[in-house]
Amino acid sequence: MLALHAALCALFLSGAAVAQTKKASSQPSKEALSKLSLGLKLFSAGQEEKGIETLLALREAHPNDPAAVKAEEILRDHGVGDGVRVVLDDRKVFRESFRILDKDVLAQVEKTIEELKPHFEGVTPFFEKKSLRVVFYDSEARYRKQGGSVTASGDFSISKSDFNARTFEGTIESYLPKYAATLKDRQLYLRSLFYHEVTHYWNAASFGGALPSIFEEGIATYLTSRLNTDYYQYYRTTDRDEIQSKARNSLNSIVKFEDFKAFLEVGRGFGQGGEMVSRWYGLCYAIADFFQEGSIGGKKSSFEAFLGRVSDRAAETARNAPRGQRPRKLSAEETLSKIVEEIYGVKLEDFHKALVQHVLEKYRQR
Repeated sequence: MLALHAALCALFLSGAAVAQTKKASSQPSKEALSKLSLGLKLFSAGQEEKGIETLLALREAHPNDPAAVKAEEILRDHGVGDGVRVVLDDRKVFRESFRILDKDVLAQVEKTIEELKPHFEGVTPFFEKKSLRVVFYDSEARYRKQGGSVTASGDFSISKSDFNARTFEGTIESYLPKYAATLKDRQLYLRSLFYHEVTHYWNAASFGGALPSIFEEGIATYLTSRLNTDYYQYYRTTDRDEIQSKARNSLNSIVKFEDFKAFLEVGRGFGQGGEMVSRWYGLCYAIADFFQEGSIGGKKSSFEAFLGRVSDRAAETARNAPRGQRPRKLSAEETLSKIVEEIYGVKLEDFHKALVQHVLEKYRQR
C-alpha cells in the first residue's frame, strides 16, 4: 500500500493522473494531495474507518480536485458510495470464498435504488436527507449474534433518525443462506434481497413509518416478484412461485372474514414464528397482487393504482406529522376498505371473498 501511495503521488505530481487536460488546473492541490496521502497511510495501517473518514472529508472539501477522483475510486473499492455504505463483515471470506467484492455489491445497491425510484416519484419525502448502510455477515451464526432476525435471512431497519432535522439512516443486514451455493443463486439472492429491502428503505424515506405492515410487505414482495424473475437452481422456482405457494398454504388462516380483518392488524407472522411468518408474507403479497391480477364483478385495476392510493394516504399522514414527531401509522383495515371502495365500488367483505377465490384458483400449492 505504501508503494501504491508513493506511485500515486508521483503520478499526480507529474500531471499524468488526470488525462482530461494539461492545464495547471488539472494538478491536485497540496492540501487535497496531503489528505489523500494520509488516507492511504491509514488504510495501509489497518485503520480502515479513519481512512474512509479522511477520504470522505477530502471528497467533500475538494469535490473538483483531481485527488478527489482517486479518493472516489478508493472509497468505492471499500464499499463507500454517495449516501450508501456496504460493509462485508469479513472481506477476506467474501473475496476468496464467495468471489464478492465491496464495489460490486455497492454498484448493485445503487442500481436497485435507482430502479425503484420511479415508484416513489411525485411523493414529497418525509425525511429530507437519507442514507443507507448494508452489512453482510459471513455466516448465519454471526448475523444472529449481531441481532439479526431469527425469521429471515435479511432485514431492514431505521438505525438512526432525527425527526426534527428529518434525517435518517437505514440499515440492511443479511448473510448468504445455504441454498445460495451456486453463483447464479447467490446473484439471485442478492437481487431479491435488495429489491425487497430497498423498497422498505424508500417507504421509510417517503412516509416516515406510516405504512402498516401488510402494505410494507405486500408492496416489497410484489415488486420483488416482478423484478427478480429468474429460476433458482436450488428451488427450481422463482420468487413469485415461492411467495404465491406460501399464500396458498396459508389460505385457511383468512377464509373467515373475521380472521381476515384480524390479519390486517396483527403483527408479523400472526404473532408466531416458523412457517407462519412466510405464510403471513404470502398473504401480504396476495393483497397487492390482487389489484394487478384479480377482478371484482369484471372490474380490473392495477398494482400502480393500488400503490398510488396507498402512497397518497401515507404521504398525507406524513405531511401532517408535527416537526419532531413520528407520523402515525395508518390503519390497514380502514385504508384498504377505502381503497377497495374507490377502485371497485364494493365493501371490504366483497374484496375478501374475491381475494380468497383468486388465491384458490390462481396460486399453486406446493
